[in-house]
Amino acid sequence: MSGQVLIVDALSVGSGRRGSSRDSIGCGPRTVAGVMERHGIPCRIRRAEDVLFARARTRGFEHLAISAMTMDLPATQSIAALWRRTHARGRIIVGGPIASRPHDVLREVRPDVLVIGEGEATLDELLLAGFLEENVDRASIAGIGFMHGNSPIVTEPRALLSAADISTLYQPSRVRIVDYPAYQASRVYVEAVRGCSNFRRTSLTLPDGRKCSDCSNCDSDDAHERLDCPENIPPGCGFCSVPAVWGSPRSRFQQSIVDEVRELLNLGVHRIVLEAPGFLDYMRGSEPLTDPCQPPANLEALTKLLKELTSLPQLSEGTAHLSIENLKACLFTDEVADVFSKHLGDTAPNIGIETGSEQHMRQIGKCGSPQDVVRAVKIARAHGMSPYVYFIYGL
Repeated sequence: MSGQVLIVDALSVGSGRRGSSRDSIGCGPRTVAGVMERHGIPCRIRRAEDVLFARARTRGFEHLAISAMTMDLPATQSIAALWRRTHARGRIIVGGPIASRPHDVLREVRPDVLVIGEGEATLDELLLAGFLEENVDRASIAGIGFMHGNSPIVTEPRALLSAADISTLYQPSRVRIVDYPAYQASRVYVEAVRGCSNFRRTSLTLPDGRKCSDCSNCDSDDAHERLDCPENIPPGCGFCSVPAVWGSPRSRFQQSIVDEVRELLNLGVHRIVLEAPGFLDYMRGSEPLTDPCQPPANLEALTKLLKELTSLPQLSEGTAHLSIENLKACLFTDEVADVFSKHLGDTAPNIGIETGSEQHMRQIGKCGSPQDVVRAVKIARAHGMSPYVYFIYGL
């Protein structure tokens, strides 16, 4: 059996220390741990800060896996360099949103494998091939990057996982939540929806010269046509890589979410956040869901999910708290607010406006309008909620 794997949570750590979101525990590292557990490989999760500033925490591990975002490249470089100074052998695996810039990461971090896009099936295949114990033909494995001498190699993309895959086949680790200091008081994210329905695209010229040709695919009534861009411009808001990396929305099955939340609560977690790029995409429409505003939110599915979750003892008794964050203003209605008010109480949804200019919204590929956001805020306030509205300065 492979030696113990150290999974480093470097999400949002930047150069080495989190300036915000210090009480947040994301889904990614526990998802990696879930694949390791599936193969019977012992693993532990450590925060990047604990690895960088308390080096003894790397002792006893044979392999390293780092979960990071694009902003976390400096810390990822430092962690990999520290590991190499203290471990002559063992694999280094890097994954997460940081892999959206594969060539840069490969050149600057030089991991044994960079997992690009969804990681579960790729990591599963690597482990089945014996990657932690012996040399394998990495070029034959889809969805990865690696260095061949001084040249970065990126293999063909891997097909996206299905809703059934992320609900039943691959399960995030529950027990490894205890690896996080003060996890009982932290906001623990549980994935509800993967991917985003906004398949509009920026009309601004990209740094490499690509520019929208006004083909009208983004506004097509055909869901599959919206997937295609003849100029190969990534879908979604111009500042966000979610639809380009994770695809259109797939919702985890209700029972899968409920089971995970139940086990986390029983382990002592007190704050659960249902994670989704847009929570109102939950079970909305048929796949591929590439229209961010139509059809409307699935009130029946939302009600069933929230009702069952809030029936769990810790939540029904008020000793734990359930919340949602991100939602699209164009989907937020009085009917949705009624469901939230009934089951979530004084929740504080996050609504991204980014810019107050409707023209600018269209230019960056943002869905909806400033008027949609104003309307959504008024609805939320009328139902006793305290919404957060996000702007991006300098966009």
